[in-house]
Amino acid sequence: MADADQPVPGIHKDLNETDLGKLAQGLVHHCRNISPQGAVWLMEGDLGAGKTTFVARAAAALGIQDVVNSPTFNLHNFYEGSEGDLNHFDLYRLGSAAMMELEFAEIWETPTDRFTIHAIEWWNKLPVIFSRLPFFRISILSTDEDRRTVSIEEIQGSEVRP
Repeated sequence: MADADQPVPGIHKDLNETDLGKLAQGLVHHCRNISPQGAVWLMEGDLGAGKTTFVARAAAALGIQDVVNSPTFNLHNFYEGSEGDLNHFDLYRLGSAAMMELEFAEIWETPTDRFTIHAIEWWNKLPVIFSRLPFFRISILSTDEDRRTVSIEEIQGSEVRP
């Protein structure tokens, strides 16, 4: 299972919730090693697949004490931790025009002075995403009620299209 010493990008099969948490925390450590300013996580998966659970487990590695909930209705939640920050977006209810009006894109496009993970659920509702931070595509597939397969791919470049 993933930990701070083990490479994270790849396919991880038959994960229970504990394994999912270790993988999420391992990815935070991996991101910190390659970019001191953070990363953009492009979260994919069906409703209930475990995207928010993955992000919530990553929050622990950032020293975040708050309960991390899905921002489905308020669209964006910000959490500050002792080891870094978390911007958690859920674009499920938005079309691309509404997204651009809200100007959320500015949050993940420009790095800050603190290590920050920008986790974007339903990112593929946008025509394109830009950032100067590294991108990771995280696909979560529910294989049964309490098991998941997670694919993590580091994406090169400053823009990503669905």
